[in-house]
Amino acid sequence: MQLEKVGFQLEKFIKKEKLDDKYPKGIRHLRVAEGVETADAVSIPFDSLKKMPSKTADFVSSAIELIDLTRLRSVARADLLLADMDEMLHILKIFPSIPKDHWVIGDINNWRKIIGKYKPEEVIKEEDCEKLEFQAARWLNDFRRVLKEL
Repeated sequence: MQLEKVGFQLEKFIKKEKLDDKYPKGIRHLRVAEGVETADAVSIPFDSLKKMPSKTADFVSSAIELIDLTRLRSVARADLLLADMDEMLHILKIFPSIPKDHWVIGDINNWRKIIGKYKPEEVIKEEDCEKLEFQAARWLNDFRRVLKEL
């Protein structure tokens, strides 16, 4: 590394700035690029890796359907919304690199409680539709961000 020639020490800088605590995945990738660690330390198990494309497609599909249902409002029935949220929740819980306490998991659970108060065939209130549509778009954007970080 060029900076090391002028006395810069990457590991000391990482420790001093506590970058390992703030950005553990990024630092791991940096160490792999620098040859300090092997790629095995950051890799995803093959079994999980081969399921990712279909799980990704399922999550995106459910999110888009949820957004569409809430946007159309007149077809935003509680049972349809809950089915999509259940699918999204299941995928997030088993998806590699998404922690069990990820904010989206908690948010979907909160919305499941709200929508669960409606009768299954009941169309939810317009106000709830607007809020849920916004949140579903946030969930989808966050999922895309997670994919980019893999």
